[in-house]
Amino acid sequence: MKTRNYIKSLLLLAVAGGLFTSCDPDAEDWSAGQQAPAGATHVYIADALTNTIEKDPADAKTFDINLERPASESKAAQAVKIEVVKNDSNVFTVPDTAYFAAGDSTTSVTVTAANYVEGNAYSLEVKLAGSTVDPYTAEKAAASYTFSVIKWENVGQGYLYENTITTFFGAKPTLLQLKDIQRAKTTSDVRYRFTAPFCAEATDQDENGAFDYYPFNQATDITGTHKWVLKVTSKGVTYMGRQYYGMDWGYGEFYLISQGYGKISKDVITFPANSLAIFMAKHGGALVKSPNYIFLSKDAYTAFVKANAGSKAYGLAVNKADKKLK
Repeated sequence: MKTRNYIKSLLLLAVAGGLFTSCDPDAEDWSAGQQAPAGATHVYIADALTNTIEKDPADAKTFDINLERPASESKAAQAVKIEVVKNDSNVFTVPDTAYFAAGDSTTSVTVTAANYVEGNAYSLEVKLAGSTVDPYTAEKAAASYTFSVIKWENVGQGYLYENTITTFFGAKPTLLQLKDIQRAKTTSDVRYRFTAPFCAEATDQDENGAFDYYPFNQATDITGTHKWVLKVTSKGVTYMGRQYYGMDWGYGEFYLISQGYGKISKDVITFPANSLAIFMAKHGGALVKSPNYIFLSKDAYTAFVKANAGSKAYGLAVNKADKKLK
């Protein structure tokens, strides 16, 4: 894509200039690294630094914190203290000690959640306690967990009319398939979520010209899979926090944040101009000046296009001549 590659080349030149001027081998200094204290434990939390735990209301409201130690240090039994750094609303009960049996290099403790509000998210932060943590594994001596209880139901297939990336690049507005829309109702709102359709290369279009994945991505652009989550209240529709695209065109991860409210009508969610902002982590962000749409079913899309045929007010158009993968 010419526009994308042109911008990319300009930014790379700027970055390269900074790299050449900041690298001075004569200025390098070396000193010995920090030594592990005598008797330091090499136990670490095997979970990710940040973890998301989501439970169906019918599930047990528990989850495990997993710990590991080197096999070379697993001959003897060992007790490790766990310290709670943060416990939102005292929802969580966490054992204060984890035990390794002699010969074991893995163990876990079970966290129990209670007195939560369904649909709310609660944070738990823990760390391994004591002064004998090896500084080289200290980063893995702590972890955080976001916990929620919510019931999701499958809605079916729909569409995302993607018109945010045009804020930075010369890409066309693009109709994308949403294959796994889900809905949940809480005490304070209704939520929708779906897999962001940017996590693979496009290989197909459906009868309405919608791509299965974002067609301007290459395999090397894709960084992961993410769920986008929307919240509908009496005020309108917003995205819940940052929504990551799962792609990087060389300027850091793309992500989206709500700046105002959208509206929902007849299974169509409309985000008007300036209600969204798009960011690239290493480049900054900007308000999205064009409308974006989410169609919660194929029928909703068909009805919307038919009702607004010939109208330019909505900024919605799918060019039948472009219905071909290249």
